[in-house]
Amino acid sequence: MEIPGIIYKLNYLMWIVWEHVLKHTHSNDVYLIASNLSGEELQDIRNRLNFYRPDFNLIVSKNKLKALLSLKPVLYFDKLPPQIYAICTLLVKRIYFINSNYNPDEGMAWINLLNYRAYDPAIIQESRLKFCQYLQKLKLEKYDKSYLFGTGPTLEKAINFDYSDGYRIVCNTIVRDKEIWEHLNPHFIVAADPIHHFGHTRYAVAFRNDLHQRLKESNAYFVYPLRFHPVIIREFKDFSDRLLPIPVGHIKKYHYGINNHYVLRPGGNILPIILLPLGFTLSHNVYLWGFDGRAPDAKLFWQHSPKHNYGEYMSDLINAHPEFYHSSVPEDDPTKYFKKYFGDEMEYWLTQAEVAGCTIHMMHKSWTPCLQKRYDESFS
Repeated sequence: MEIPGIIYKLNYLMWIVWEHVLKHTHSNDVYLIASNLSGEELQDIRNRLNFYRPDFNLIVSKNKLKALLSLKPVLYFDKLPPQIYAICTLLVKRIYFINSNYNPDEGMAWINLLNYRAYDPAIIQESRLKFCQYLQKLKLEKYDKSYLFGTGPTLEKAINFDYSDGYRIVCNTIVRDKEIWEHLNPHFIVAADPIHHFGHTRYAVAFRNDLHQRLKESNAYFVYPLRFHPVIIREFKDFSDRLLPIPVGHIKKYHYGINNHYVLRPGGNILPIILLPLGFTLSHNVYLWGFDGRAPDAKLFWQHSPKHNYGEYMSDLINAHPEFYHSSVPEDDPTKYFKKYFGDEMEYWLTQAEVAGCTIHMMHKSWTPCLQKRYDESFS
């Protein structure tokens, strides 16, 4: 077994052990450790806690040792070395590093708290059954291709083409545009980002409001990582028959078949996490639209289509999670995130899929080298 697989399984085992221990801890108190905390910062923490765990009572602890030795969850606001964040996140399942100025993964810390005492294996079993039943229904269409849609500027031109000869999978903020949604008539909508889609900010709330409306108007199924299910199930109960929470596993390749291994890939972007694995599950031939990549003059990660993004809320999002953006798109290396998730690793796994008999067609030009390499000029 590969080392990453061993780490994943050990981490998962530790999670189960903690769930078994902590389910007998009936107190809903949560400690906050913070040496220097302004009134504004305290109120911000209370607001976030009220979103993620409104059932919890916040206790500002003056005794750090007492809090750490308790069996209660601990919100840690003080600065620590990144290595300590990583070790504690892996091994100590009740300490959550929530200072957004120091921890780039602060958004996931809140999501982990969201899942405190929330593990239920029946959720996975029910989700897998729904997915397989829907998959059998879709297979009757006998399409030989899957269309995947991103939110780059080119998405606005997708309205000029017909995709009714294939399975359609759209991602996240496409839900803002009712016209393109109805034109694509997707079989699946997918999302996977803890702060952009499942967080407490106005950006995330706007996304979920539009998602609710689009699900109401269609028969699409919503696929997302299991860890976000507590947020979704409380806001989308009306669509519980079309919610597909799937656990994240340690599989690296794109063409493994979600129906065979009911997990999603780990990673930091929706294309390798869900879109490609789901597309290849439906067909060996995938076609990509709306993945423009990062242009040389782009800001942050890349440029989005204005019609399919909540640009008016981006400043709020950045202010709420500053270290995430500073770490992902640093001034001295603005392509850091892009190279990590759309560079050599993606090229390798796309090639592995092709070796296994899959095809990847980029339907327009892209700034992403591994996608531009697969540009199909017949769509020009």
